[in-house]
Amino acid sequence: MSKEDQIYNLIKSEIKEHGYNSANFKLALLKEGELWKVIMTKIILDISKPIEPVTLLKENNFALENISISIEEFNKFLDYLKTVYVGNIKFEGASVNITEEMLYKIGNYKLCFVGNFPSGELYYTSRQDAELHLGIDKPIYHADYAIHDSVTTKAYHKLELIGHKIPLRNVAEALNHYWGTHYEHYNMYTGSMIYLPIFDASIKHCKVKDNQLKLYLNIDTKLVGLDQLSIGMIVQSRNQTFRNSYKITSDAFELKLDLIPDDIQFYLIKNTKKIDAYYWQSPEKQKRISATIADISRERPTTVKLPPRKGGVSTTITEENKEQEVNLFEKNLIEKLPDHLQSLLNEAQLAFNAKLYRATCVLLRSVLEEAITLIVKQTGNEKELYNDKNFEMGLQKKIERLIALVPTYSQMRKDLEGIKWFGDKATHEAIMPIYKRDIVNNLEPPFRLFLAKLIEFRVKVE
Repeated sequence: MSKEDQIYNLIKSEIKEHGYNSANFKLALLKEGELWKVIMTKIILDISKPIEPVTLLKENNFALENISISIEEFNKFLDYLKTVYVGNIKFEGASVNITEEMLYKIGNYKLCFVGNFPSGELYYTSRQDAELHLGIDKPIYHADYAIHDSVTTKAYHKLELIGHKIPLRNVAEALNHYWGTHYEHYNMYTGSMIYLPIFDASIKHCKVKDNQLKLYLNIDTKLVGLDQLSIGMIVQSRNQTFRNSYKITSDAFELKLDLIPDDIQFYLIKNTKKIDAYYWQSPEKQKRISATIADISRERPTTVKLPPRKGGVSTTITEENKEQEVNLFEKNLIEKLPDHLQSLLNEAQLAFNAKLYRATCVLLRSVLEEAITLIVKQTGNEKELYNDKNFEMGLQKKIERLIALVPTYSQMRKDLEGIKWFGDKATHEAIMPIYKRDIVNNLEPPFRLFLAKLIEFRVKVE
């Protein structure tokens, strides 16, 4: 079975299992000439019937639309995606010549979705993370659909919406305001995402005081019986690990532990299938991580020592060039890392000093991937780095596996994806400039936090 057939079958299987009745298309569109092009599409399946379309914003050839279609129509849309699979399309050079047959009518728009599913898998995101990063208050399964670059629009980068009744500086702010998302303008991507929410039950939040915990649940008893649900948990203190599962008897679960927890991973199970997960971390552990960050940031140097120059020219750093010689990461931080990460970070520093900012982004992306690989291996889950054909997964999938295996990184998802984004753009888009401020403002702060968490994690497992 091909990767394309595999993902279609998975999506249709989930539709049948969960009884979805509609698909809500959240469309961000830009008109170029006579053709509306997709900036981003979020397709969220729902158990309710289709609702009336809503135009959220439409000006300057830019539109934000919510259009709901029946599940029968959505199945036709999936069949349409097969016909515009990028492998079946003839290109003119590197571009697609869009014809009428390549367009699909959604509401009053005819849109082109030539592309493919990069993966044959559905990925899971807990309600806790979906609400934080995607603006969806349900646990979800999701599939990314990559629309080919030549049929999407890049002109949205130049679009200003300050004149809108709610002043918005750019498209990212418009999406965040109307969709409840958390995009950054510098790392938005064009494409389409299909979300399959789980409506049966989810974990709302958790309260822990000393060794007493209380977990609050959302349960739709019309969709699932209490006898089908259970809670699994992994509780960790600095020296102990406790694991157990319990049946659910109401929408609140209480338990007295025999230890004071540092962190707890909860799993909500329907029969034998995980339908939600929730991560709790103690304030004390958060303080330890903050202390680690403060320790490695203390007395941070602002200059680096330059090698002697030819001809005996002085290497003294003057006030004029002092700002240019900022250390990205100080020596006492780098020395706490494995040798291969030290080497990559030192190379990134050399590239940064030489004003090779594109190379700096590529090297930092390499550090990120190597560090995530190390963490996953140290959890004893090296097999999670490979797909079913035994090929090593790409960085995006590694980030997802990291968050699933070590939930303390879940709040950094956007930051990690931002680091990856800069590395990808530095590698593949030569026309996109990368400036020093991009690295200092957007990469260095989250990277420092990531490295601090890495050090704390390595100390713990060793």
